[in-house]
Amino acid sequence: MSSAPAVIVKKGGVLTTLISGVFGTLILLIVCAAGLGLYGLHIADRTARDFFGPENKFVEALPRLGRAVPMLGDVFNDRRVPGYRSQLQLSVRLEKPTDLNEQARAIVEASNHGDQTVTLLTARIVLLDAGGDPVGESRCFIAAPLTLSDEQWRGPLLPGATRRLCQRVPAPPEAYTAELDVSDVRVWVPQATATSSAPTPASQEADRVFSGTVSSD
Repeated sequence: MSSAPAVIVKKGGVLTTLISGVFGTLILLIVCAAGLGLYGLHIADRTARDFFGPENKFVEALPRLGRAVPMLGDVFNDRRVPGYRSQLQLSVRLEKPTDLNEQARAIVEASNHGDQTVTLLTARIVLLDAGGDPVGESRCFIAAPLTLSDEQWRGPLLPGATRRLCQRVPAPPEAYTAELDVSDVRVWVPQATATSSAPTPASQEADRVFSGTVSSD
């Protein structure tokens, strides 16, 4: 008589097979989704380090980013023009609150008297005491390349346009008045002009930086 162990085969029905197949497919989909999620987190983390890390490559890579995403290409076709500051009329006044629990308000007015579209206009709102000494400051984006829900992304400043805005600023009791210190001015470059111009060393370096950012390790 043979001493080999007996093998018992249990036959499952159609319903058992169907349930096993469904659960097997779900497990496979979960494993694939987890793998894709981990890979996406890795790419996002590496891109964030390259753009916002100590080397701060984000601004350099913007031209390449604009060409990579056609919808954003026209937005980032701009250039820094400090001399265009003479075409802008800027003013600010400080309104202190009557309630001590509220912040002061800086009322900023900007007029574009030139023929260029300002895509970026940043300034420091400097708070001064009665003697003219600075006692505080706040950053203000008067114009930005895009119009978003965030109050700092107010969109471009068109030729002949006047923009008035209110920004709350933390003002100490000795703050008496305010002044604007413009830190950056950029104007829009039409797409035809941007494509016809020869690539500069800075744009070539931006292309290299962005290409290295999106390439896999």
